[in-house]
Amino acid sequence: MHLALPSRLVRISELVLPELRSLPPGDRPAVLRRAATTPFDALELIAIAVGLVFVTWLTGYGVATMAPLARFANVIANGAVALLLMVVVVAPIQWRRTRRGVRDAAATGRERPVRRGA
Repeated sequence: MHLALPSRLVRISELVLPELRSLPPGDRPAVLRRAATTPFDALELIAIAVGLVFVTWLTGYGVATMAPLARFANVIANGAVALLLMVVVVAPIQWRRTRRGVRDAAATGRERPVRRGA
């Protein structure tokens, strides 16, 4: 399957992942697929855990004196806020993992011997 992206998306992806500039455009989808399977390292897992604890603490609330409908509305509102906060916390960690994966995939791709005339 051939993936064709509009030029704006290519420029944005090169801004977000500058490591892609060193790769030929035809190799980028495969490198990004390999980068997506990169496992988290210890620092990233610790950062996600700390972020989860922080967001849980930040969105904590007391419901002892609330009516059931107000309690339900509060749970929904806090859930939405917590989801947005987790995106803000986890997005930089995911970005770091993807950049590391692109660097690793590009390095292994350069070391791979070139096949000709297959």
